Amino acid sequence: MIMKKYKALILDVDGTLIGADYTISPKVKEAIFSIKDKMLVSLCSGRCFDRIHKYVNELELTSLQMCDDGGEIYDPVKHQPVYQKIINLPVAREIIRDIKKNGWHYVVSHKSEYYVDKPYMSEEILRGYKFAVEKVMPNLNGVKNPQLTKITITGVTPQNQKKVEEVLQPYSEDVHFIAAAYGLKRVTPFYAIDITQKGATKLTALEEYVKLNKINLAETVVVGDGYNDFPLLLAGGLKIAMGNAADDLKKIADFVAPGIDEDGVAMVIEKFLKE
Repeated sequence: MIMKKYKALILDVDGTLIGADYTISPKVKEAIFSIKDKMLVSLCSGRCFDRIHKYVNELELTSLQMCDDGGEIYDPVKHQPVYQKIINLPVAREIIRDIKKNGWHYVVSHKSEYYVDKPYMSEEILRGYKFAVEKVMPNLNGVKNPQLTKITITGVTPQNQKKVEEVLQPYSEDVHFIAAAYGLKRVTPFYAIDITQKGATKLTALEEYVKLNKINLAETVVVGDGYNDFPLLLAGGLKIAMGNAADDLKKIADFVAPGIDEDGVAMVIEKFLKE
């Protein structure tokens, strides 16, 4: 029986729902299936919807899903976004210009999918980042209405993080940027910086999500592991950090669950969402 106190389980994807093999463990999947028809279960990811829909389909989720670090809320039943925060186009152009000037790699989220800038990124780089089959980024000067919900600078390391943030700082009144990591196959603390329109974070997305679902923030259980999950935990009701989470995230959590390799999400469901 589901506890009445909570009406929604909100899960980060990389490092929370999936680990280094990019799959949902059988135990976690079974736990989610045991509650998904009795309460809302939604993902809240830095990825665009196109890159989480396989997990939404696998779990047979019909509730709204949060993507692009809060830039979009997507309805998987109607196959369309119900909320978006679009990056101001002139600002997006300037940021992309500066990214190229510094020789960094990047992708953009446009209409719920990732697009790459060819031929700026070589085929070798594209294969390395697994973007070989991605769509070519729309020409920002030629498309009448580009709808960029996120720009992601990839390949960020502790050595160049400060430089990246210095370049982005002049745009801080127009956009929000935060460190993110997708998956656990990395040797650095994170490998990307996500850029969204000012006011688009996992916190603001969750605030909009509860309005759309006519529930309260206090009725949500939120689970995450990365720096871009700080806004999510700050907004959520019951705040849970994974055992593999950043230490700073654990400090603001109400509970620290076992790590991704120990099926932490399954434990959260068993402990807090079942009687």
